[in-house]
Amino acid sequence: MNLVFFCISAAILVNQVTAASTSVPSLDVTDAPEKDFSGTDPPEKDDFNIEKISSNTGYIQISWNYTGGKDVDHFQIITLRIDNGVVIHSPIINEEEYTIEDLRTYTEYRICLIATFEDDSEEETCEEMSTLPLLSKDSILAIVILIIVILLLIIISYCLAAKKKRDYEADQLAEADEEAEKDENLKNGESNGPVPAGQPKSSIEEANEIPYITPPVSELSLDDRDIYHRSLQL
Repeated sequence: MNLVFFCISAAILVNQVTAASTSVPSLDVTDAPEKDFSGTDPPEKDDFNIEKISSNTGYIQISWNYTGGKDVDHFQIITLRIDNGVVIHSPIINEEEYTIEDLRTYTEYRICLIATFEDDSEEETCEEMSTLPLLSKDSILAIVILIIVILLLIIISYCLAAKKKRDYEADQLAEADEEAEKDENLKNGESNGPVPAGQPKSSIEEANEIPYITPPVSELSLDDRDIYHRSLQL
C-alpha cells in the first residue's frame, strides 16, 4: 500500500515539474486541470488574501498575505489586460507587496498572484482590478462646483458694477439738473436762487416793510407836483 502511494506521489511531482518547465502558468483558474491530491491536503485559496492598496491612472499597487502552512520560495505577478489579452509578467518577488506600472488609463485587468513553494508546487489566486480614469466622479463634481462658484462670482461682480454705474450716472444727472436750474435762475435775475426752507427772510423782503420810493419831482405831472408841495407844507 505504501508503494502504491509513493508511485502516485512521484507521478504527480514529475507531472508538475514538466508542466512548469514547458508552459506559463494559466491565467484562468477555472480552466486549469484538476490535480490529484491523493494522500495530501490540497491548497486552500483562502490562504491568500490579495487586495488593492492604491491605484492611479497608470499603476495598481497590491498586497497580499499568505496564511497557509507551506514555506513560500517566491511570488510572481501575471497581469492580463482583459480587453485585448496583453499579458505582463513581473519579476520574481520575495515580498508581499508589488506595484504594477505602465498600465493603461481606466482599464480592467485580471491580476494573478502565483506562489511557488519550496517543494516546487505552485498556487494561483486572481482578482480583477482597474486603473482610474483621468477624471474620476469626485474630480468631475469638484470641477462642476468650481465652475458654478466662478459663474456666481462673475454674475455678482457684474451686478455690483452695473449698480455702481447707475448710481454714478444718477449723481451726474442730478448735478447737471442742479447746474441747469442755477443757470436758469441767473437768466431770470434770481442770482441767489430760492430761499431754503426755514431760513428767515430779510426785512426788505417783507412786503409790508418795503419803503415807498418817491420818483423825482421833474417826472411828476402838474397835479402830482401840487399834491407833493402841499404835503411838504403839512
